Parts: sequence; C-alpha cells; structure tokens
Amino acid sequence: MQSIIKPSIKTPEMILHRNSAFSVVSAAFGILLTGVFANCESSSTEAKENESKKAEALEFARQDRAQAQRDSVADSQQFKSESEAQIIKNSQLIADFKVRIMTGRVVMKSKYQKRLEKLEQKNIALKNKLEQYPETEADARKIFEHQWKQDMDHLVKSLQEITQENE
Repeated sequence: MQSIIKPSIKTPEMILHRNSAFSVVSAAFGILLTGVFANCESSSTEAKENESKKAEALEFARQDRAQAQRDSVADSQQFKSESEAQIIKNSQLIADFKVRIMTGRVVMKSKYQKRLEKLEQKNIALKNKLEQYPETEADARKIFEHQWKQDMDHLVKSLQEITQENE
C-alpha cells in the first residue's frame, strides 16, 4: 500500500486568510488592552479627584462648624447682655416705684408694696436664673432662652401694669 502524502503547500489565499485572522485577533486584543489601561488610568484619576473633593468638603465642614460655634458664642453673649440690661431696667422701675410709694403719691400703699415685692423677687430670680445659662449645648440654650423670655415678658408686663395704674 502506498501512502499518499499530501504536500503541505500553502497558497497565498491561505496565508492571507491565516494572517488576517491573526491580525484581527491581535487587533482585538490590542484594543482590549488599550481599554483596560485607559480605564485603569481614568479610574485612578477619578479616585484622586474624589479624594480631593472629599478633602475639600471636609475642610469646608470644619470651617462651617467653627463659624457656627463662633456665631453661637456671639448669640449667647448678646442674649446675656440684653437680658442683664432688661434686669437692670426692671430694677430701676421697681426702685422708682418704691420712691413713689414712700413719698405718698400712691394710693393703697400696702397693696402695691406687696405686689412690688413679688415683682422684685421675680426679677431677682430671673437674674439668678440667668447665671445658670447653659453656654455649651445649643438645644439647652434654646429651651432656656425661650422659657427665660416668657418669664421676663410676664414680669415686664406686670411692671407696666402696676406703674400705669398709678399714673
């Protein structure tokens, strides 16, 4: 038996077909690698940008918090100053009314003396309460200020009523 050996002759079309298939695979692989590297590079750039944005946001938050604390301290000081001024004004009104009682220009002295003593005690109580002003906690300050203002408004109204009754 005779074996038939086929010669391994490659035609130009076969070579071209094989080379073009290799070229297509090579090109696809090259595109894939380019995409991967480009994606890695853009991911790295995006990560750096995100870190930079986070750092900026953190710094802004720190500055904002520091400003809020400064504002809070200023608001607290303003509240205390205004409150102390109102207490002094109340004390002056009480003292003036006491002078009016002593000089006899007020009818029913004993009635007004008792009311005036109660108002004076409320004014002193508000002054003592102001010394317990919570300067550190914002929520506690708001509650304190609200209650204190209500008490002060009531006292001022009572002082106005007592002085208007005797004009």
